[in-house]
Amino acid sequence: TVNGKVAGRWEFLPGYAIRGSVSTGFRAPSLAQQFFATTSTNNVNGNLIEIGTFPVSDPVARALGSRQLQAEKATNFGGGIAISPFEGFSLTADYYNIRIRDRVVLTENLQGPLGVAELARFNITNVTSARFFVNGVNTRTQGVDIVATYAVPEFGLGNFRFTAGYNYNET
Repeated sequence: TVNGKVAGRWEFLPGYAIRGSVSTGFRAPSLAQQFFATTSTNNVNGNLIEIGTFPVSDPVARALGSRQLQAEKATNFGGGIAISPFEGFSLTADYYNIRIRDRVVLTENLQGPLGVAELARFNITNVTSARFFVNGVNTRTQGVDIVATYAVPEFGLGNFRFTAGYNYNET
């Protein structure tokens, strides 16, 4: 993939600045997402079912529609302010927006008569539901991050620094 980042900061008055950035990125599927296999008993709506998690290259997963996993792709936007109006105090406030395309997630539990029949075709009779990893969703996470720091002037009792932070985000 081709990825890059552009960032800038402009201090328009001493102690007052605005900043921003735009970048792209990717995350390759992990080995576990590509090759993980397990069977577990899960409680689904009060019923115990045996769920098989299959690697995407497994014949069972292929028969149920799996495809080779692709890298997740991201676009990031961010911007904010940084102020230091007096000695020892600073405040930053930033907005961020992260969009991820082709995010790797597990499928729903593929079950029912057709799913059981497909599993039986591969001589798997102890599992009644199957799942595997797919590039299944696009997500957006956005939020704000605010941090204030105050360094108390030295009075001979040591160095004291107070920090307060607030973060709000939604995906």
